[in-house]
Amino acid sequence: MKEAMFEGRTAFQQFIYELEADPTISKRIGRQGNNSAAKIDRIFWTYRQNIDLWKANWVVISIDNTYKVNRHNMPLCQINGITALHTTFPMAYCLVSGEREEIFSWVLGQLKDIATAEGIPDPLVIISDFDKAFKRAARSVYGSSQHQICLWHVMKNVAFNVKKKWNGPLEGSVLVEAGNGAGNNIPDDDVDDIDESGASRDPGDDSARADNSRMAVAAATRLLEPSDQSIHLSSQVRNAHTATLQAQSTGSSRKYVDNPDGILLAWKAVVYADTEDDFWAAWSLLKAEFAEQPGRLDFVFSLCGLNS
Repeated sequence: MKEAMFEGRTAFQQFIYELEADPTISKRIGRQGNNSAAKIDRIFWTYRQNIDLWKANWVVISIDNTYKVNRHNMPLCQINGITALHTTFPMAYCLVSGEREEIFSWVLGQLKDIATAEGIPDPLVIISDFDKAFKRAARSVYGSSQHQICLWHVMKNVAFNVKKKWNGPLEGSVLVEAGNGAGNNIPDDDVDDIDESGASRDPGDDSARADNSRMAVAAATRLLEPSDQSIHLSSQVRNAHTATLQAQSTGSSRKYVDNPDGILLAWKAVVYADTEDDFWAAWSLLKAEFAEQPGRLDFVFSLCGLNS
């Protein structure tokens, strides 16, 4: 039926046809070989309005791949810009055949070619996850740009590793309540971005165990959001905040309750400190109040280059 609508073309062929037929779309198509009959394994495209926004907001770009791929097993690579109002906009899109360095180098090369043609400077900052292949590609194509790890990915992996490595009971915390009782010693394949060697990983299977773990990590990640409104997102998050306040109001010398929610809130204070002095004060407090934990949470702290 669809092929009849597309005059005998498949949906993928129709997509390519429409890209090539529209002169307002900037596109690049890469193939596995050097001839036009070789299999397409990468497609880059962007629109005039995206380029115009990019011209005005070139300082920071963020790049991420989706893991829920299509029937052609080609992840969607999304390149976004960030405005002075801290809003995001799409700069360009890519369908790629994998997450190898040469693929990322090709994607970034197409981006740079368009920027050069349009007179757009290189970004000052490129934000991505911890993927080593992408980091190498970014250094080779945009050597003068600073590469930073996406804070959302950092927070997600901090939440996961606190849940996995917490030395003690998890009962009563967001991490266990949202995860239907999943406790310590979570398998590494239940998180999808960074492992302890710093390498990217694919998500685990969609088992109930993995789903429960991801639910818990998602709830804890919300607890780590910058706005104070995040404490109203769920009863679990609200209870965690209340527990922290109770630690201060019951005569305890602690500022944070001694459970995983407490260390997440202490970590949040470190990440969102307003000044450098506030940062180091928050970091010292985290180490002091959770002195028995850092030996098991070295990976959490190493994400931001901190030593326990």
